[in-house]
Amino acid sequence: MKTTLAILLSLCIAAAAVNGQRNRMVAATKKLKETDDVYPLPEPKQLKELSIGYESALADMLWAKLLVEYGTHWAEKREFLIIPKYLDAILELEPGYEEVFKYADTLLVYRPLRGTEADARLARVYLERGTRERPHDPNTWKQFGHFVAFLARTFLTSPTEIEAWRKDGARAMLRSVELGGGVADAQAALSMLTRGGETKATIAALRRAYAITEDPAQREWIEANLAALEAKKERDDADRAIKNVEKLWRAEAPHLSRTAFLLTWPVPDVRACVGTGGTLRTDEQTRACARGWDALLPKDEGEGSKR
Repeated sequence: MKTTLAILLSLCIAAAAVNGQRNRMVAATKKLKETDDVYPLPEPKQLKELSIGYESALADMLWAKLLVEYGTHWAEKREFLIIPKYLDAILELEPGYEEVFKYADTLLVYRPLRGTEADARLARVYLERGTRERPHDPNTWKQFGHFVAFLARTFLTSPTEIEAWRKDGARAMLRSVELGGGVADAQAALSMLTRGGETKATIAALRRAYAITEDPAQREWIEANLAALEAKKERDDADRAIKNVEKLWRAEAPHLSRTAFLLTWPVPDVRACVGTGGTLRTDEQTRACARGWDALLPKDEGEGSKR
């Protein structure tokens, strides 16, 4: 009987010891998971090889995983420091992944628990990359412009740098307007550039936007701002250039849309370019061989002596 009691007592003591050790191990494991995240994937270049051709599908999966982790970390009030690893992996798989350039700034500077100045600088790197990967997307330029002009300044400390970022953002927003992104934010961009003494750059950007847009309301808005900047000559030059282009469009390729014509013209005359068109005068040969609009457009009135 005594032996049985001794055995039972020993088992109870052993069970209590095991349970106590288990509780300590669980607490340690939980604490480790709450403070450190383990990135479970290989390096981006290796990941691309492992995708065996399904880069886009894997990029979508990683994006979904990133958003879930982002929400989970907010819910658990934990730091989330490996966001760049996910972004780098996605961009290695699909360099022009639109969602990254749309939300990279939010994910980095408003990450759990709070972003830092280093995160703001890194966000700018990703958004600038977006303007290179998607150079003709007005929304990408707009996103970049909004961030560096307005949001990032709350993370910077140098007044000089803040002003430089504001100007960069204003230029990006005007680039968005040039690409057809609308003029909702352009007035703020114009104000920032003109206050910074960059009136000429502002006028040049407006001229490019005026030449590209087909929206009458947008042209009217640009005209008003050019007039406010006392840029009547620049506005008239831009208007004359547009009329010359549209005249060529209707004469050469009326079957194309205006945008398609701007993208595909001018088409060089091969005969003239190789010198077999002997009857062509110098100016005519230059126009026949034109590979860009500057050489093709008729000269402005009163400027012949300058050219």
